[in-house]
Amino acid sequence: MKPSEISGGFFVEGPTTYFVIAHMTPEELQTLLEELIVGWENEVVEFKEASDKPFAVNVPMLYPDVEKHMATIMEERVPVVITSAGNPATWTKRLKEAGLTVVHVVSSVKFALRAQEAGVDAVVAEGFEAGGHNGREETTTFVLIPLVAQALAIPVIAAGGIATGSAMLAAQCLGADGVQIGSRFACAVESSAHEAFKHR
Repeated sequence: MKPSEISGGFFVEGPTTYFVIAHMTPEELQTLLEELIVGWENEVVEFKEASDKPFAVNVPMLYPDVEKHMATIMEERVPVVITSAGNPATWTKRLKEAGLTVVHVVSSVKFALRAQEAGVDAVVAEGFEAGGHNGREETTTFVLIPLVAQALAIPVIAAGGIATGSAMLAAQCLGADGVQIGSRFACAVESSAHEAFKHR
């Protein structure tokens, strides 16, 4: 698997490269992590040369094979695990005992407080503009960020509809410690999205 082939599944955000693994089988995840962690063999050497930064994986907990994914993540000592679509208490303790940093995606202050109580290191406050699974409250990103930031003692990462430098600055002004950008990268050359979609 070449870096150009996996670029559609990750993005660089500050110090961390982030892999979305929901679409992978446990075997595909194992192969990816072995290539990334154990010597960065073959084509993945190109990826290592491009960045010496840590990486993260996002694990939606409602997907099948989550037990196998988590076992692989802990075995391979993935530096940062971003959990979503489930109760953060389910995996946080085990992941942190394995020495990993845990971030949980939330859509409300209520869920952010639960994540903090579960012991996560940070939360991603994801507004309704975000792609994927959104909260039932339909709270927009720039309404959600200050509410969550004021309620928590841990770092808050803003997500949802953030695609420009000015939006990043706005998120930080509202209390975010960082941002997560996703859909903006769909138009990247490395993305597997259809060319007609990229030029819309």
